[in-house]
Amino acid sequence: MLPLIALAQSQAVTIGTFHTHWKNCRLYALGRPILRPVSARLDGRIAVSQTARGYVYRYFPADYTIIPNRVDTGIFHPDLEPG
Repeated sequence: MLPLIALAQSQAVTIGTFHTHWKNCRLYALGRPILRPVSARLDGRIAVSQTARGYVYRYFPADYTIIPNRVDTGIFHPDLEPG
């Protein structure tokens, strides 16, 4: 609830990032009347995949930018021993 309260009171630029995909989410479905006005206040929306975008769009239609999760393998090497 704290992020929702902060978003409702914030004057800052706000970006929502959506990571999840479930077959159905009762929480989103039940909370949609309360969450939709809060979601509408977001200045930007990011989904980490097309699947995550499709899922959140079902409950909160809007424009979403796809920015995949990623690890910079130029910095992080799985073959290195822990330091």
